[in-house]
Amino acid sequence: MDGEKKHEYPKNWLGVLLVIISAVSCSVGALFWKMADAGINAELFAGYFFQCLGVPFLIAAFKFGKLSALHPIMAFSYVVTVLLGVLVLKEQISALQALGLLLILAGVFLLSREKE
Repeated sequence: MDGEKKHEYPKNWLGVLLVIISAVSCSVGALFWKMADAGINAELFAGYFFQCLGVPFLIAAFKFGKLSALHPIMAFSYVVTVLLGVLVLKEQISALQALGLLLILAGVFLLSREKE
């Protein structure tokens, strides 16, 4: 093993994964709230469930990295929410909005990088 180069993961990889799970869960919750159409129905409660499900993942994530590196990843939820709107609700987005999503992804990537 002396001459082998060992692949190392970022120290906060588990924190990043947990924040992504939280972001996706919150996005699914928002989708259900939209589908509830301001009514008191199963979709409304499903939205609450997924929103609440995301919180413990976010809290747990902070054990594995810096707040300043992990919390900006929650902006990924905006991208997931738009994609869910397009795929599930058949909403349309413009080229400018798509560019905005790419900029969000770039910002999430840059802000979530921790110095080793």
